[in-house]
Amino acid sequence: MEEKREEIYERIPWETLENPKNDRQTLIIGIAAAVVVGALVYSFVSNRQSVPPAPAAVEPTAQLAPAAPAPTVESLAPPPALTPPNITEADLYAVAPAALSEVAAAHAEWFVLEYLTVDGSQENPTLRMLLPGDIPIPSAPEGARVFVEWVRALSTEEIDVGIYSVDVLARYMVAPDGQTYERVAPELLSVVVAVSESGAQVTTAPTAGPAITAPSAAASLVEVPSGIVDLVLGDNPNADVVGGIQSSTGAWQVVAMVPTSGGIVRPVLIEVDQ
Repeated sequence: MEEKREEIYERIPWETLENPKNDRQTLIIGIAAAVVVGALVYSFVSNRQSVPPAPAAVEPTAQLAPAAPAPTVESLAPPPALTPPNITEADLYAVAPAALSEVAAAHAEWFVLEYLTVDGSQENPTLRMLLPGDIPIPSAPEGARVFVEWVRALSTEEIDVGIYSVDVLARYMVAPDGQTYERVAPELLSVVVAVSESGAQVTTAPTAGPAITAPSAAASLVEVPSGIVDLVLGDNPNADVVGGIQSSTGAWQVVAMVPTSGGIVRPVLIEVDQ
């Protein structure tokens, strides 16, 4: 019996081994895809053609009311600014009378200081600025000296709208020869000052006279007990007790003459608690 001989191929015919069904499946899938794409294209074109055109503008009929006109530039402009009320000078003074009174008092004090400082040492251009132009400034002999110790406004009275009369108390010393100063008795000067929006100004020359005060009342001092005197002298051995006043709580107010610097002795009030 003849042996079965195996055939040996130099090349394997793979194409003969492929399943012919694969080609048919590929073809079917391609056809189906083409159909789907065609359906989508047809649907898109149909939708574009079915969109109705935009409606034409409708002309208004005679029965319709005409539309309101568009606002013009003039109608959009902002309203005119409100005119502020006319405020008189008297209204301004009525707003803060105390403040205006203080301005008048301060200006009067400044004026009196410059007014009394004029002496024979040098000119005073400041006083010329403070005084009205038709009123001359004070004059003094050459070599005379003036030293103003202090000035203080005591009272201010409004005598007209924005016009104040200020009483100024002053204390100063004079050295006629430029060497020895003599203290002048306190003087009371009345100055008229006008206050306005531009500032304060003296309206005329001041009136001057001696300062007049009310008579002093008695202190009603009584004799101080010896024990209280000892307490006062313990702190002030050189003092001389004059008298004192005892309060309702039992405390004492003792008046004693106490030496100070320069050998000057002055009355001093010393309070003592028991």
